[in-house]
Amino acid sequence: HELSSVSKLMSLFETARRIGQKRIDDYMRAHTTSPERVDTGLPYGARIGGLIEMPIAQFALLDDTLLAVPKAAQFPIVAVSRLRIDADEDLSIFRLYVDTGPDRNGQGAFLQIMTGKNRPDDVREMAYYQFLFREYPTTTEEQDAFLGKGFGLGQDRYEMDREEISQIAHLSTSAERIDALLGGQDSIGFERDAPGGDYLRPWTARERRLDDSIGEKGVEKTHSFMQYVRRLPSVLNDEPGPVERLWIDFEEVETMDGRPARAVWVDYLAGIAVDPLRESKMSGWKLATTLIAKHVGVLGDKLAQQLAAFDPETATQVDRDNLQARLHEVAVKLAEANQKNDTAQKAVKDLSTSIEGDSKAAEVLIGKFEKNEVSEATLTQFTNDLEQRKQALPRRQADADASAQLVATLQDILNTVEKQLSEFDVKARAAMADLAQAQADRQRAETMQQQQAELNRLQSGTGGASTGLGALQAAAARTRIEADAAQTVASIGQKPLDQQAAVDEARRIAAG
Repeated sequence: HELSSVSKLMSLFETARRIGQKRIDDYMRAHTTSPERVDTGLPYGARIGGLIEMPIAQFALLDDTLLAVPKAAQFPIVAVSRLRIDADEDLSIFRLYVDTGPDRNGQGAFLQIMTGKNRPDDVREMAYYQFLFREYPTTTEEQDAFLGKGFGLGQDRYEMDREEISQIAHLSTSAERIDALLGGQDSIGFERDAPGGDYLRPWTARERRLDDSIGEKGVEKTHSFMQYVRRLPSVLNDEPGPVERLWIDFEEVETMDGRPARAVWVDYLAGIAVDPLRESKMSGWKLATTLIAKHVGVLGDKLAQQLAAFDPETATQVDRDNLQARLHEVAVKLAEANQKNDTAQKAVKDLSTSIEGDSKAAEVLIGKFEKNEVSEATLTQFTNDLEQRKQALPRRQADADASAQLVATLQDILNTVEKQLSEFDVKARAAMADLAQAQADRQRAETMQQQQAELNRLQSGTGGASTGLGALQAAAARTRIEADAAQTVASIGQKPLDQQAAVDEARRIAAG
């Protein structure tokens, strides 16, 4: 019993020591000058801990791509780096990492920004790259294929076969997707993204990556790389498809966190140029129909195709009626998305509120613990639960952001389609007015013809006019009627038969 009491007392002393040390550390941080940040001078004023907003719609629009759609619209910057290319001192390449992979081994993703030399504000190009798979060349011969020995990396073409594709994590479990990518071929073909004949020596560069803002953690390595490209299917019918990049990189790691950590591997990364202005350059209708057909997969293929194919300039009334019926489905999906979004936003708000309240409660519990009013186990359980909720908050926030983006996209689609339907109705009403006028003119001409025929008959019966004159008058009447008919046809613009039938149908429906 005495030993148990001593152990409990020592445990309390140790807990009190940890609490006291934490308070000392907090005091020292509050009254000590913070280390100078070294993650400065980056494009767009980026820093570690900042957020990158990814244009998810652009990725979702891609067909037959090696890239996976980012899981969230926003990512924190977890590391930054600069590549110094040996062959071109006029360019600077910066990387903003949103993921450095397991154990910071580089199997992640980054936004790569090319600028003028020492001019981060002079942005020449911006592209997003994702890690695909890694190989480990172990022999000298295997490594020479990537080091500019006249063969291997740097040749004018690169073929990625099924075995390589199956190493890509998000594709490895889906044979159907791999088959679709190959399209019946044995491999996917890429062309070198640089002129220079059958072979061009790979580019070389040195990279220093900062994994924290004060430079204590990071990686230094050299690169021997070449980029290849291929054209993806067109997103819009009247525009060429986007260009997918394949970055093949022989990397030799020299240090990690300032300590020697030699490692050699070859990384394969897929990339796509990111143009922040691309979406704004599209017309509202093109963007909406593209999003319908590709981005919002929840609509279903059949409905998406019907919505995307609708064009107010050429649609018939039948098309319009079908679309009106289908539009209800979009409204239902929007309502469902709104409900899920409300739930996600409320979950984030509730979690944030609980964290804020329990952070204050933790201070109270510490005071009670010091007064021996609560046990160490209670305090530990409470603080562990609080820490877990703090770690869960960024993920919940990312889910809420993605949910809100889906709602906004569906609402944009709904608004755009409703606008197109309204424009169709205006054109249809004008067409029906033209048709009604033409029919009235035709009926008037037929009445006049009947009246003239009756007059001719009466005149012929009384002998008051010669037979030749009657024939002449009848011919004049026919000519006049034909002229009126020709004018009527011209007034409705020589519309095709299918459009005329659609307008007749619209008038019948409108008349009840």
